[in-house]
Amino acid sequence: MIARHDRSHLFPDGGFGASHAQLRRIRKRLESSFFSLLARAGVFFFLRRRRRRRPSLSLNLTPSLFLLLSLLPTFQQLSTRSSRPAVSAPSPARRGSLHVVAARIAGVEIPNAKRVEASLQYIFGVGPTTAKAILTDTGIDNKRTRDLSESELTTLRDEVEKYTTEGDLRRFNALNINRLKEIGSYRGRRHINQLPVRGQRTKTNARTRKGKAKTVANKKK
Repeated sequence: MIARHDRSHLFPDGGFGASHAQLRRIRKRLESSFFSLLARAGVFFFLRRRRRRRPSLSLNLTPSLFLLLSLLPTFQQLSTRSSRPAVSAPSPARRGSLHVVAARIAGVEIPNAKRVEASLQYIFGVGPTTAKAILTDTGIDNKRTRDLSESELTTLRDEVEKYTTEGDLRRFNALNINRLKEIGSYRGRRHINQLPVRGQRTKTNARTRKGKAKTVANKKK
């Protein structure tokens, strides 16, 4: 029969061999419990005494520290109950069904909400006249681009490929301008001087070709 306040059965050797590191770990455990202040004061007191006296590694702990150590499992259970539950990782958002945002013709994404005649004009080299001709030749109604079926889109792509558009047209224009510059024609010299080519006036206006006006000092009026 063990007495109610007799805790000698917990430490039969009458002492407890502990190092400085073990005492520090005990103090950290007690700090997370309900009686953290009392535990911190007790462990700090014994660590301070060991620094002054420098005895051997074994310590005879006082009954108050025995009591705290015996109640340590209870403190751990309390701290575990009061601890905040782990937050689970958010589940990945579900994506909706895939839908076409823009149709791609001749390497260009044309608007999905506009009618086909207006959408085709987003391709370099296709204007209003060419767009109407494409719809007439293919027999496709001038409806919204999003309402086109896959077969109709394929027909439009094949029809647009018959025309010179986008990169091919840009290269064709650049080669023609370079040819005019090389032969030294009037139009070529106008291109070199960055002036209008087709007989427009340059005393005023022509700011698109000439750029921003530059102020000239002492200019005669």
